[in-house]
Amino acid sequence: AKRIIHSTLYDGGKVVMCRGEGSHNLYLKNNKTQQPSASDDDYNETTATATPFLAALCNGDVALIDAECGVKARTIRFGVEDVQNLDAQADDTHVDVIDTEEFESENAAALSDPESITTFSLSYNDADMVTAHRSGILRHYDVTSGDLKRTIGRAHDLPVRVMEHHSSGVFLATGSVDGFLKVWDMRGGYCTHSFQFPKGISAISWCPGATTLILAAGCDDGTVRLYDLKAQQKSKSKSKSKSKSKSKSKSKASSNHDNMIVLEVRDHVAPVTNICWTGEDHNGSADWMFTSGRDSVVQLYERVEKNTVPASKKQKRSIQEQPAATALLSYTRIKTFPMYELIEGM
Repeated sequence: AKRIIHSTLYDGGKVVMCRGEGSHNLYLKNNKTQQPSASDDDYNETTATATPFLAALCNGDVALIDAECGVKARTIRFGVEDVQNLDAQADDTHVDVIDTEEFESENAAALSDPESITTFSLSYNDADMVTAHRSGILRHYDVTSGDLKRTIGRAHDLPVRVMEHHSSGVFLATGSVDGFLKVWDMRGGYCTHSFQFPKGISAISWCPGATTLILAAGCDDGTVRLYDLKAQQKSKSKSKSKSKSKSKSKSKASSNHDNMIVLEVRDHVAPVTNICWTGEDHNGSADWMFTSGRDSVVQLYERVEKNTVPASKKQKRSIQEQPAATALLSYTRIKTFPMYELIEGM
């Protein structure tokens, strides 16, 4: 008789559909015993090495669920051992069902476990996954092999709530309930930028485009900020030449962060739940940006560019000596959509 057991696949939180490189070798090393096929004769190497799956939070772990048959193939923390343990508990003659009390005890254990995963992020090719743990640690996994590539210790003082990969696969943004938004270079595992918000970070999103480094973030008080990380490179040379003391250099560093703010608005009166982009890329930036919140409102922003010429002390200059105009990218709110109910995602 076939062994069957009902197990928890999802207990709330983030869910991502994966069809990229990470869908290869879903069951690890093409293990036939873990395949949900009826017999070894039905085993197909092509379908086994390219199986779309769902990545979902489950009991302090990330479950990789076969999207074709609805079977949990493995988990990120325990691999195929978690599934093998469930199979070992199953009886050949009946189906074991997890009752409500056992389900609640599992959730309680996950909440008390410092290694339990609070959220995760998949790269755009679905080959790399970064998990955030309750202890503040970040772990970088290879989804295809299941190996742990890197551990970043104590990334935040409080648990990470949201995180997202940049489309280039190089940068990762993390937002915590401590109000800090951080950007990480995953090639070396170090932090490149750190920004502080008045409240906990509730939503983050990168502007589409591999060459664009515009990051949007929203917090619990309804504030939404857009950061242009490339603006720091332009301001570094100017700040170094003008700083003459340590105190001045510190003030310049803080002003550099201010220079990176493209937009700062508070058009929501409740936590921001989602930020998304749409429209064709124009010079590496999307045409429109949507934000939603628990105030039952969706805000629409449109991309605008303003050509500015830096001020010059000399009034008389030839045409060749005139400084080039600089295009400043920003977004302006053009419409508000009332939804009359709480919005948790878009």
